Amino acid sequence: MLDKNILKSLQSRVTKTSSVLLLVLWLVSLSFLAKAQEEGYIVSVVPQFPQLVLVEQWQPLLDELSQRLGVKFELETPENIPKFEIDFLEGHPDFAFVNPYHVVMAYESQGYIPLISDGSRELNGILVVNANSDIDELSDLEGQTIAFPSPNAFGASLYMRALLAQEGLNFEPIYVETHSNVYRFVFLGQAAAGGGVRNTLSKEDEDLQNQLKIIYETPGTRPHPIVAHPRVPEALREALSEVLIDLYQSPEGRLLLEATQLNQPIRVSYEADYQKLDSLNLEDFVVIQDF
Repeated sequence: MLDKNILKSLQSRVTKTSSVLLLVLWLVSLSFLAKAQEEGYIVSVVPQFPQLVLVEQWQPLLDELSQRLGVKFELETPENIPKFEIDFLEGHPDFAFVNPYHVVMAYESQGYIPLISDGSRELNGILVVNANSDIDELSDLEGQTIAFPSPNAFGASLYMRALLAQEGLNFEPIYVETHSNVYRFVFLGQAAAGGGVRNTLSKEDEDLQNQLKIIYETPGTRPHPIVAHPRVPEALREALSEVLIDLYQSPEGRLLLEATQLNQPIRVSYEADYQKLDSLNLEDFVVIQDF
């Protein structure tokens, strides 16, 4: 069952004038959680990193959430971003950690609801080259090969490719599945440049970081959020959000959050934080791969 502190927090929202009615509504909502204790909820994470790394990053947080909420959370780490996209477009995961433009795709296809994102930073796509190369500006990449995680990785690929096209740069894109692979392709000389984001580059070994240099950066946007399918009870969505925000209050909780790119959790919404991305006209650069 729900942690007593969470239940107390939820019940504190009840006003004096309508306490009985609102309390009944909350308890009805909470009754749906009994089913979740047996079957659990699927949490899918965009594969910016190899699957084993994602498990190391996310499983401790989900274990903590399960303990606090009394609800089973099952982690899924799709093998690549296109497979991840097909899953949420079909409404498979109950919760997902998605990139900013994925929010638009998930909202329009299934009505997924953004809950929590990191309020301590913006998401900036970066273009990196080998630190020992003579490449210093975009024009040096004319006709060259550029590595990207996947077509629809937002800052690292989708937004980046749209901006490079606006700059009139001609290049050969290759897609190598993860941000980690991008950085290694560039380091090994298998691509002249590669698209990533500052946050994933900062998680690589320092030796690898020192072998790369950033020559271009996209404007900032609100970073990846956790989204919930509308079939998830509102009471659970609310309780999950409150627990994530509460974790920030302890050093142990902050370590769990930092591992999953949720350094300083804040509430977000589609209308306020992500709907504007639909106006970037990125449709021509979106690629949906079937399996």
